[in-house]
Amino acid sequence: RDGNGHFPATIGDHKSRAVFFAEVHYKGDEGTQKIFKQHRFSSVPNFFYTAPKSLKKEGTFITIPNEDQWLLGTTDYNMNSEKIIEWINLKSGRNIEIVKTTWEIIAPFVYLLTAAAILLKLVHKYTAWFFNPKVWFWGSVVIYFICVSGGIYDRIHGVPIAGVDKQTGAVQY
Repeated sequence: RDGNGHFPATIGDHKSRAVFFAEVHYKGDEGTQKIFKQHRFSSVPNFFYTAPKSLKKEGTFITIPNEDQWLLGTTDYNMNSEKIIEWINLKSGRNIEIVKTTWEIIAPFVYLLTAAAILLKLVHKYTAWFFNPKVWFWGSVVIYFICVSGGIYDRIHGVPIAGVDKQTGAVQY
């Protein structure tokens, strides 16, 4: 929930507009490609804040001022809703809060306790298997191959899974 961001706000003498969120999925069809090309999106995800008069049309392109864009770097892919709402509040001058349900608050603890209980049950049931040197050898081999294959490098450096080619607009993996 958005904490009443959908209502226009009055801050002092200034009345601000409601805040809306949009999510556009790049599917490769012509309509979506046109939107991505028109706004010059060369990678995903894109975050920007606009006001009605802040957009500038240059021929077939619509330009969003740099100060209204969140240009994501390679380290920004570990996003969470708190970071995004903080940026939106900074740009909009609003104080929109994220309202979580009780289940959204307790669910991580329930999942963690359930996983811990299952793990303890498995360790207790298969104790001999967990102390078998062959299991540890093959587990080490798998971890080694994951690390040297670039999987860990990609995770550490935030390499995106997919991007958009700047010239053709095609998705690249």
